[in-house]
Amino acid sequence: AVTIAGRGTFMDGVRVPGRDSIPSPEGGGPFLNAVRPGYFATVGTPLLRGRDFTDADERANAWVAIVNESFARLVWPEEDPIGKCIRIRADTMPCADIVGVVANARRQNWIEPEIIQVYLPLSRRHLHAAPNPLEQLHVTVPPVLPRSRLLRKPSQP
Repeated sequence: AVTIAGRGTFMDGVRVPGRDSIPSPEGGGPFLNAVRPGYFATVGTPLLRGRDFTDADERANAWVAIVNESFARLVWPEEDPIGKCIRIRADTMPCADIVGVVANARRQNWIEPEIIQVYLPLSRRHLHAAPNPLEQLHVTVPPVLPRSRLLRKPSQP
């Protein structure tokens, strides 16, 4: 079994120095998620470039972030997002350096429109002012089916 710990999705201000605004796709965003190292491998979201969060990021309370591919494409078209700066909540906050880009992942259903997401280390969960009841939620998922069967489309045998 695998335990997935994290803080649920919340929306808050994300700023990119040197830009007046962030383009928002039809599905909205940026949505922020606070997650632990290994989260992406656990849920099967591919890391496309850069790196995952590490235990050292958590211990150091590091100012780092991972963005999804839509965020990277919309904010830095034709540029490598690794090492770029974003600020959470206010222009006065320290830069969170982009350390990775992950594939787009759906938040709620199979047919939702494109969204942009930012992931922070769980140690940065305090950046959202409102308390979140999901912060302490730990879900254990038993491996009932092989991954290959879980990834098949419903029309496949």
